[in-house]
Amino acid sequence: MNLKILLSFLTLFYIVIFGISYFEVIPSEFLQVFFPIGALFALIGAPVPEGGLYNEQPGLLGTSSRDSKDERKRGSVVSIGKLPFGSAVMLVSGGEGISVIGADAVQVSSNLRFDGVTSYSNAAGDLKNLSYDDGELCTFFDKGYVWVPCEEATTEFDTVRIRVVQEGTNVVGSFRRTAIPGKTAVITGVKFASNQNVGIAELNLVSGFTITLDN
Repeated sequence: MNLKILLSFLTLFYIVIFGISYFEVIPSEFLQVFFPIGALFALIGAPVPEGGLYNEQPGLLGTSSRDSKDERKRGSVVSIGKLPFGSAVMLVSGGEGISVIGADAVQVSSNLRFDGVTSYSNAAGDLKNLSYDDGELCTFFDKGYVWVPCEEATTEFDTVRIRVVQEGTNVVGSFRRTAIPGKTAVITGVKFASNQNVGIAELNLVSGFTITLDN
């Protein structure tokens, strides 16, 4: 009887000591592997920052820049032409396809609209150039935080514009802050979400998009 009690005590003691040692040595690694990042904050009792968890270093174009419960994507739409990741796009073909915003000046002035930003996908046909091929099923953000190509350095207070007419290496569907009459357009319902250098910007897609050509 005494032997059974002793064995039970030693077993319990071993479990307790092993458990404490395990979690003292590798708590963060364990949690990072087995729990999503938002759940990790909840598990350790830390509040999730307002606006979501933020990746301070810019990521790939067309990827989420911070964890947000409001993020929303739409998939299974056909790309009309090549669609670089992170580009401003508009729905076409009765909503069954999407295209980069812009073409010639006549079309730009009459059919201008903004519906979101193309999302990165490992299944895209032109990963070398970070782009969907023409005719592929693709996905785009219409709400949330996303990394986008940008021709200028930006701050959180800058006006959001997109290029609707290509000039040299500056392609249609990229973002910027200053106006070029007849070649850029102002978007509302979106904001630059942080200060970034030339080449990339963090965009917050909110809602109620409008777009107006710069004259």
